[in-house]
Amino acid sequence: MWNLEGMQVKGRYMDEIVVRGQVLRSRVAYGGEVQHTVKLDKGFTLFGGAVQREAGDNIIIENKYITQVKD
Repeated sequence: MWNLEGMQVKGRYMDEIVVRGQVLRSRVAYGGEVQHTVKLDKGFTLFGGAVQREAGDNIIIENKYITQVKD
């Protein structure tokens, strides 16, 4: 199943940091890869503060980095 809209997921953002949140949108990107827009449950900082995301922000995670899915 590739469409995870409405589901809670756990995955790795940029293959670096573990994140959790709800999938708002699943889509097939150019080249056939599946991407998910995820609303974060908790914020994070990456690359020494160069990248900061707050709880409630939306990020895009590639399907290959999704590690857990809950209904």
